[in-house]
Amino acid sequence: GKRKLLYVLMLKALYGMMVASILYYKKFRKDIESIGFKVNPYDSCVANRTVNGKQHTVTWHVDDVKSSYVDPKVNDDFHAWCEKMYGDDDIGHVTVTRGHRHDYLAMILDYSSPGILKVDMKYYIDNMMKDFAYKIEGTTTQPWTEKLLKIDKTAPRLDNERKAVFHTFVMKAMFLSKRGRPDINPAIAFLSSRVKEPNEGDWNKLIRVLKFLKCTRDDILTLEADDSQ
Repeated sequence: GKRKLLYVLMLKALYGMMVASILYYKKFRKDIESIGFKVNPYDSCVANRTVNGKQHTVTWHVDDVKSSYVDPKVNDDFHAWCEKMYGDDDIGHVTVTRGHRHDYLAMILDYSSPGILKVDMKYYIDNMMKDFAYKIEGTTTQPWTEKLLKIDKTAPRLDNERKAVFHTFVMKAMFLSKRGRPDINPAIAFLSSRVKEPNEGDWNKLIRVLKFLKCTRDDILTLEADDSQ
């Protein structure tokens, strides 16, 4: 009646396992440091080096890498280096996307206007609305009210099904808020503290955030900088 367990010794890390991501990070970091990159002390997935007096920046999420430099040839050379280091006929080759618009980690990064970056996550919001199994009626122009930080201790707790949905969509919204929609961050920061024992009041606050996203779906974060102090 007891379950039997099979243990195996793996010769390589299996894709999708946490240890695979850790091993890849350690290897990639060691490799880029060997060609002059220094990892940013505030974000361990950003690294910089100086090439011909200009900054060359790479950012990465697992094996999705973004290379930025003023001269396209430096980016081409970095791609060639990556292909030499990691390209393989059996496991695949390093592909590259060039241009002013990039679909990167659920963001459309648009550099079409000089000195301006637009972070478009409209299709991510569309997918959130599509995946949410409950009807969202109406819209709102405010993602929270003055009651956001107040916990109604008399409100019934969510059942296990809606508790799981609540947790999932708070985390989806957190991913969104940290990239293209910082305007919902205060609400999501609070709701993320409620995922263990959410109640009906917390559910209604999440619904309000979703109504706000539905209303402001076309809002796009725009970042720009100039030489002014």
